[in-house]
Amino acid sequence: MPKAQAHAPENGSTPRKPMARGLLSSRKILDVAAALFLSKGLEATTVDEIVAAASIAKGTFYHHFASKTALIDALRLTVISDFEEHLESRLAQCPPGDISLKLDVWVRAVCEGYILMIPRHQLAFSDKEYHWTVSDAKFSQCLVSILKQGNKEGCWLVKNPGIAATFIVRGLLGVIDDQLLARKSLKTIHRHIGDLVRAAVSPL
Repeated sequence: MPKAQAHAPENGSTPRKPMARGLLSSRKILDVAAALFLSKGLEATTVDEIVAAASIAKGTFYHHFASKTALIDALRLTVISDFEEHLESRLAQCPPGDISLKLDVWVRAVCEGYILMIPRHQLAFSDKEYHWTVSDAKFSQCLVSILKQGNKEGCWLVKNPGIAATFIVRGLLGVIDDQLLARKSLKTIHRHIGDLVRAAVSPL
């Protein structure tokens, strides 16, 4: 994925859910490590530096993570979890019964969430061929459900919602990357992507 300059979403970030003390400690270590990784790089950052920056004992680090590799794996899961929480919170604000509006909210929420976490996303998935495993990603399956429901309600005709969702997700990520490189605003990005998604699901 090309390096892109992230712009903060216009509506701000989504507050995280309350966590137990152990999870808070893990999250603190992950956040400190992510900041160091972003400034120094994955390979150059050592466990000792993470421990010092987090102001914890080395034993505390290894209580939560067996190794730096395990920490990076946990960081990847955290990126996915944060993204999914952001999407869920936006969809929860959508009035029930309006599947067309729900598709629009999904598009905007995915744009917001992806742009919000681009630096951590690049970091966590730097060794992966694809941005997400689309067939398993919760946000992609959410789109499949929206497309199927829209079919039932006669809002659009999508012959294969699974393939359509993969097409939309891959295209959406690519458009965001290109538009950010061109320094476009979230509002402009969302409008372009919204138009493309609408065209992709419109009845023949």
